Amino acid sequence: MTISAPTQTSPYDGLVSRYLNRHVSRPVARLLARTPVTPNQVTVFSLGIATGALAGFGAETLLTLAVLTNVVALLRVVSARRALE
Repeated sequence: MTISAPTQTSPYDGLVSRYLNRHVSRPVARLLARTPVTPNQVTVFSLGIATGALAGFGAETLLTLAVLTNVVALLRVVSARRALE
């Protein structure tokens, strides 16, 4: 039996979650479901990206840090969806 992740957006979703993260996380999670990658591995990978973003926090490239932070959030959603599949 497969449990599917919720497909509706939440009224509390921000713009990025509603229009980017939800639409990107579904295909990525489906793709990862065909591989031996586990949800925990996705989480560890996102932790590595978060650590890199934290290391560059004082950098002048705030846009890069914003993108990395969103990638971490996106990977957390992918990890959760992967766990449900």
